[in-house]
Amino acid sequence: MEFEKVKLFILKKLKRELPKNLTYHSAEHIKDVYRSAKILASMEGIQGDELTLLLTAVLFHDSGFLRQQADHELISCEIVREHLPSYGYSEEQINRICGMIMATRIPQAPHNLLEEIICDADLDYLGRDDFFKIGNGL
Repeated sequence: MEFEKVKLFILKKLKRELPKNLTYHSAEHIKDVYRSAKILASMEGIQGDELTLLLTAVLFHDSGFLRQQADHELISCEIVREHLPSYGYSEEQINRICGMIMATRIPQAPHNLLEEIICDADLDYLGRDDFFKIGNGL
């Protein structure tokens, strides 16, 4: 898995191509979820390939917004399947990444620890003070 190359590819693509009217589902949101997922994964002792799969799922979890808003998780999985094989990800790894992405669909339905982590990281901003400051224009 060529994770660093994947990370550069998708962050550049999201920053360049996401519709500008998406104020929440932005490249900054992806970076925020990434930071939260790394912290949660560390607390849970997740490392190695498991961490790589989790962080890859985080990077792609809202990439479906590049094409459409409705069912963006399904589209995110299509994007994963289009791009990750060329970065050395196996079909099994891609299936696990798509499982994590689909777990973030509201209402969230995680089935394992990695899915729980991505779900928690995706909504982590709700419990932080900076969310309320931004929401109140402070």
